[in-house]
Amino acid sequence: MLVDSDGHFFWFVVNAGFAAYDGYKAYKSGKGWKGVAVAAAFGFVGGGRIKAAKQASHSVYLLTKNSKVVYVGRTKNVVSRRSAHKLGKHRDATFSVVKSNLTYAEARGLEHRLYLKYGGKKKLRNVIRPISRKNKKYKYYMSVSRNAYRSLK
Repeated sequence: MLVDSDGHFFWFVVNAGFAAYDGYKAYKSGKGWKGVAVAAAFGFVGGGRIKAAKQASHSVYLLTKNSKVVYVGRTKNVVSRRSAHKLGKHRDATFSVVKSNLTYAEARGLEHRLYLKYGGKKKLRNVIRPISRKNKKYKYYMSVSRNAYRSLK
C-alpha cells in the first residue's frame, strides 16, 4: 500500500504550496527571476532553517609572521578572506584558522579575546578594535565566547 507512515510527504506538499504562493507573490510584486527563486526557496525550506544554517558558519583566524601573531580576524568565507589577505597589505603573514563553525556572537567574542591576548592595538596590525567598550552587547559576546576560548587551550 502507499502509506506515508512518518508524515513527511504531507509536510513536503504543504511546504511546496507555501513555496509556490511565495514565488507567486514575488512575481506579482515585480521582482526579477532571482527574487522569485529566493522567495520560493524560503517558502519551501522555511526561513528559520536557512537562518539556522547561516548562524553556525563563522570562523576566527590569525595571521602570523615569524611565529608571532600580527592580526586577528573573523570571517564567514575562509577561502575568500585568505586570498584577500594574500593580495593585500598582509601578504607577508601566514593565515591559520583558529576555530570554525561558530555563531556570530561566539566569533565576535572569540576574536576580541584573542585580540586582547595577543597585545591589542599596540602589537597587532588590526586598525579597528573588534568590540567597542561602549557596545551594549559587550558582556554578552564575551560570555558566549567563553567556552570556545577555553577549548583552544
